[in-house]
Amino acid sequence: MRFRSTNFFLLALSAALVLMAQTPTAQITGRLTDTSGAVVPSVHIEIVNKDTGVKREVVSNEVGYYVAPLLQPGAYQIIVPSSSRFPERRA
Repeated sequence: MRFRSTNFFLLALSAALVLMAQTPTAQITGRLTDTSGAVVPSVHIEIVNKDTGVKREVVSNEVGYYVAPLLQPGAYQIIVPSSSRFPERRA
């Protein structure tokens, strides 16, 4: 009986340690296109956590996709710079 209780304790302890090691993260993915629908590659995109102000910069790939992995969960602002390739539009 003592052998089973020791095994159960070790199993419970192992499960608790694994659960404590996991931290929640978020990921933002997207694709940049212009008004005609053409992809916009190699654009530096700034992703800012609205609560902490922490900034992350990513670059869109050759087909316009970008990924910002391992972010802290929260609200983010995505900033794409204006340029002649990606013009700013004002209403």
